[in-house]
Amino acid sequence: MQDCYVDYFGVATISGMGLVPHARDIGKYIPVRGQEPELATDDPAWAITFAGKVTLPRGLGWTVDPACVVVDGERYFYIVGERGNGSVSKTPRPFANPPTMALPALVR
Repeated sequence: MQDCYVDYFGVATISGMGLVPHARDIGKYIPVRGQEPELATDDPAWAITFAGKVTLPRGLGWTVDPACVVVDGERYFYIVGERGNGSVSKTPRPFANPPTMALPALVR
């Protein structure tokens, strides 16, 4: 899952990973706003959730508990938790419909 920065963040940061049969159901597993056109499809989607604070590539700062979704070979990266650069941080506004399910954890 090179597309989702797994090599960059490290396998130990993965909190869950799985194939969701219909991309439109991603909101059951990760917090999304429900307005993501890339998820408005019945195509399958691979999803990975990460746990904890991770440093983003290319000097883009850091984020907490991000998620990555791949639909039809296209990667979409979701910053769903607190984010920032250095000691300056921003907390996201609450999600109207938080996830009710979790992706399966990796077997270690």
